[in-house]
Amino acid sequence: MPDLPEAIAIVETGDAAWDGGQRRDAVAAWRRAGALAQGDAPGDLAARAMVHLRLVHVEGNLAPFWHEGAWTRALRDCPRSDSLCALAHADRELLVPTFAGADPTRVAPALERLRHDGELAAAAEARLSRAEAGWSLATAPTWSTALALSYAPLAGTGVGLRFVHPDLGFRGHRVEASASADASGNFGIDLRGQLRGRPSGWGQLGLGHGPVYRWEGDDPVAYTFTTGTAALGLGLGPLSAGLAARADAASLGDVPTVSTVAGPRATVSTSPAGARIGAAIELQGGAYTHLGLGLDLRGDGPFGRGSLALRVGASASPLDADPWWRWPTAGGTDTLRGLPQGRARAPLLGLAQLEYRHPVWGPLSLATFVDSATAKDVFWTVGGGARLAVPPGRENVIRVDVAYTSDNTVGAVVGFGEAF
Repeated sequence: MPDLPEAIAIVETGDAAWDGGQRRDAVAAWRRAGALAQGDAPGDLAARAMVHLRLVHVEGNLAPFWHEGAWTRALRDCPRSDSLCALAHADRELLVPTFAGADPTRVAPALERLRHDGELAAAAEARLSRAEAGWSLATAPTWSTALALSYAPLAGTGVGLRFVHPDLGFRGHRVEASASADASGNFGIDLRGQLRGRPSGWGQLGLGHGPVYRWEGDDPVAYTFTTGTAALGLGLGPLSAGLAARADAASLGDVPTVSTVAGPRATVSTSPAGARIGAAIELQGGAYTHLGLGLDLRGDGPFGRGSLALRVGASASPLDADPWWRWPTAGGTDTLRGLPQGRARAPLLGLAQLEYRHPVWGPLSLATFVDSATAKDVFWTVGGGARLAVPPGRENVIRVDVAYTSDNTVGAVVGFGEAF
């Protein structure tokens, strides 16, 4: 587009690269355009606003702190009557969330006059198409970091720091890191990474310390554990396989024990017709022999004005040599919400969860749920809660749930991310 100001022409080049899947080249072009657009002419103001509106979607969930004021000032001084500024104002309608005042339906009336402008027609048509079909940039995967409070029965109040980058290097590599601690003495660190490719490599490191509960009748008995885990593997299509090692330093009564085990781990997952089906097997030997089996089915779909989500699963540790702390368990912030972590624990555990999610306004939604588990006895919780999706959305959800439980108690949990 040689007739456009250079900075805006570079923005358009970046847009074409993004739409073609070349995310790294697109971001580089936008940054180059931002460096050029330093003046106060309408073309510079429009380009500056365009750049900040784009980069806010690829520079993490804190990016609004350094981008929003910049595009607001540029658009304030860039009159809609100017054709270049009209493009920038249209970009705001496309790239700002509707709950913050944007509306893609305003793009067509604003740009109709530019459709026959030989210099700007292509840029206008591109924006009109995005207004009709949506633009992937508006929901781009980007990193998020959050410091959040947590709460669960027996664990008490806690604090956690979480970092997720689902598109590292704009290549689709994923990195997750989290650290947490709570009033019961629990603390943990977890690092995970997955490289995009065929095959794709993955790895995990974890360290945790704190009480683990085993119920004797209706009374929990606490045992103190320090656990370290490490795993490496490869994934190809739906299949993932690797080697996992675990070391436990446990205080079981008056005698501290240390046990280490290692062995293969394999998972297979698929997503037919919107459902997600996964199966896992883990075999470890050493201080004891551990066999873990798991099957998990999840799905969600529209229901009324919201959506209905379902999870059904089963887990087993069938070997007599498996210690009780390796048995499948439910309870805490994600399963049997309202009951403590480990409330349901047995060599064979079945799990079912049903949740209705209803949007309220922008990032706020409400949910009602039923959680149940079978582990020798039957446990259930029924309740509801609120979710706040902090940008960039699903990767950064703060959740508060309150439930009535099969123990005839009312429990509350505060967690991060959807329960399932």
